[in-house]
Amino acid sequence: MIPFEMAHHGLELFSDHLGQETVEVVAINCTDLTRIICYPELGSPAGDFPNLKALTVYISEDDPELGGLSRLLRTRDLQFIHLEKWIGPHTMRHNYRVLSGKLLPYIRAHQNLRALVLDLAGCGNPLPEEGEEEELLWPRLKALYLHCADDQWLLQLFKFKELQIFKLLGRRFASSFDNSRFRTAAVAKCKHLRVVEIPILSLFDHNDNNHGMNFLMDIVRGCPLLQRLSLPWVTGYFTRKMKEPLLFDLLSVLPRLEVLELGMDFWVYGTELQDLAHHCPRLTFLDLNGAKLYVSLAQMSGTLPFRQLEFVRFKQILFKKPGYLMQEANFQTLATEWSRIFPKLRTTPCLAEFELDNDPSDGSEEDGASVRGDEKPSFPDADDDGTNSDWQSVRSKLWEALSYVEADEYASEKFQHMWQTNFEIETIGWPVLSSEAFTYTWPHSFPPRGYC
Repeated sequence: MIPFEMAHHGLELFSDHLGQETVEVVAINCTDLTRIICYPELGSPAGDFPNLKALTVYISEDDPELGGLSRLLRTRDLQFIHLEKWIGPHTMRHNYRVLSGKLLPYIRAHQNLRALVLDLAGCGNPLPEEGEEEELLWPRLKALYLHCADDQWLLQLFKFKELQIFKLLGRRFASSFDNSRFRTAAVAKCKHLRVVEIPILSLFDHNDNNHGMNFLMDIVRGCPLLQRLSLPWVTGYFTRKMKEPLLFDLLSVLPRLEVLELGMDFWVYGTELQDLAHHCPRLTFLDLNGAKLYVSLAQMSGTLPFRQLEFVRFKQILFKKPGYLMQEANFQTLATEWSRIFPKLRTTPCLAEFELDNDPSDGSEEDGASVRGDEKPSFPDADDDGTNSDWQSVRSKLWEALSYVEADEYASEKFQHMWQTNFEIETIGWPVLSSEAFTYTWPHSFPPRGYC
């Protein structure tokens, strides 16, 4: 079932299916749910989904009627609960804590819960209130999605012994996760986590440039089973000062990793590419959209192939001694080696040249990597005689020789959505369908294989 209001469908179109015993999964607007459960005389048959297992409710009203939702939460033994505040054209952004306060007592009673998604700003206190019976909180919980990093919830993470997915859902600074030791320890204690997604990771420490790295290392060391690590926006003082190799320290302890998204500025060297191929053979998706790769032909010849890797994105790729590589025989070797290392890649693995030229976030004054024309950047290898135009020529010629196409604008979102959906079905039985899956469909569609 779908949220009718978002899809501009009337409830009457689906009335024959409402409330039937065969229905196990419902995704619906809160008002329509109350109409079905509490007011069957308004045009829909009586029914309260007796075999319901998974419930998704989108709440678009400022003062919603919670009768239908409350009744199902009280009377059904649910394994999947997803509550989302959908911001419609006439919705005011308030009343969130009131909603969570009303509903959490009912949610706490679901001892067979596998997945809980609370996309409500202000998720409330998960612990029983005074006077409520103390019980082990959701002993079978495998997936927890929260709108924001609420400390009351983070304190409970380690108690979920089967937790495999932890995601923050909020946009902008609602989802900001800072590098306090308390929050680091809260995530690192979850030894069975296989997915961690934090939209905004703030690593501010002006006195210790390594503290931000220590924060990341604490998480990856504590969660060795990670298959997906998504940190699309990493901010902080240390990111501009970091000189030591990053990928080896992070990924040498994550042999099961399949999806990595890391949104921060740093250099990736050819030796790290070798380490990555060695330590993460299952990698299928690599999005380092703020990183610059610097690699030589000799380093490429010693790199194992990424046999599963289908999507790669760097900010910039720079080949050592580009003038030498433009010679025909050397260029053929370059193309052969690149194809061997990335046999499944079909799209350009870095930003287009016009995107680099117009990137306002590029620190050209600091690292020199985006200078124009024939200027020589200040680069890690002092003996490199390449200029920016030389590097651009090699890249353009290589992508053309390999018949690469420009990646779709939403390639990263599509690939991760596809991977995450499959993982959710495998782990908890049902996918998490946000309201954007119905109102902003393009990034949530599955890409053709090989053409993200």
